[in-house]
Amino acid sequence: MGGFALLSSFACDTCGSPAIMLPDAPEDASMIRCSGCGSRLGSWGEFKARARQLIVDDPSHAHADPKRVSVDLALDP
Repeated sequence: MGGFALLSSFACDTCGSPAIMLPDAPEDASMIRCSGCGSRLGSWGEFKARARQLIVDDPSHAHADPKRVSVDLALDP
């Protein structure tokens, strides 16, 4: 699994860590876990939808087209 830092609004409810772990080849149904305590945080697809909604809802992104907002990131091995 690889990990990466998250926006502060994605902090783990259990330990407060702002980082997650993903499988090496995440798919929308893949489970993501907290890097701090290992708690299950939901699916990769749910995480992407949540991130996309935060981007669209942020007033500084008022021009963002929800259909063009992408949260699929290439992860370094």
